[in-house]
Amino acid sequence: RVSVAVSLRPGEVLIVDNDLVVHGRVPFRARYDGTDRWLKRASVRVPGRRTRPPAEAAEHGYGQAAVEAHAA
Repeated sequence: RVSVAVSLRPGEVLIVDNDLVVHGRVPFRARYDGTDRWLKRASVRVPGRRTRPPAEAAEHGYGQAAVEAHAA
């Protein structure tokens, strides 16, 4: 079993490929004062890389929105 603990400071972000790693977090007590952690889900598709099966492509309940690729 392999694990790595990552501590983030304010302003830092951690991006995880959900198809390649198993991730979790340790429990924390929310303060509800605006200084707590902020979790935002994003989906990034890379051309040429396999995509999720249709049943998983738009998992319900996370408020995702599909957007067009940015033209460079």
